[in-house]
Amino acid sequence: MRFKNHLLAAVAAGLFLTAALPAGASTIFLRDNFEITKEDRQMLRAAAKELYGNDARAVGDLGAWTNKDTGNKGTVEIIKLFKERGLDCVRLQHDIYVKDAGDHFRYIIDRCRTEAGEWKLL
Repeated sequence: MRFKNHLLAAVAAGLFLTAALPAGASTIFLRDNFEITKEDRQMLRAAAKELYGNDARAVGDLGAWTNKDTGNKGTVEIIKLFKERGLDCVRLQHDIYVKDAGDHFRYIIDRCRTEAGEWKLL
């Protein structure tokens, strides 16, 4: 299970750290046709933060984002609440629909609240 969590964190890091890649670039973290803009990523992060940052969060809570400029959109869903190393954690499922890509892209990311109150990728 730890390997799976580390793999998910690596995928999440790839998703959030690819801002500097040119259009059409690919990494081991991304599949072909996965091209989202900086604005898409900002919307994705904001939708996720509304969920994990809400103290009344519950499994099944859903957020959504749409970028009318790019045609890209997505949903974020809380699929698990748990504790890891004494920290409150949330498992988020991101379904991202890239215009003209066909199938959607799914990423599952764990975030935990540190003792300082910051939410970090597990």
